[in-house]
Amino acid sequence: MSEHSKPSKAALDKIFGAPLPDTTADEREPSSADDATSHERWLRDNIPPHHD
Repeated sequence: MSEHSKPSKAALDKIFGAPLPDTTADEREPSSADDATSHERWLRDNIPPHHD
């Protein structure tokens, strides 16, 4: 039986997507009000038509 080589990190990321972040949301600094405002604006601008 042949030995299997370990796939590269880039190959795994291509298949499974980006790795998990090094920190969780509760470990990070809270986002600024500007970030929240822009996020809310994006959500309002991208409401699907069936939600009007």
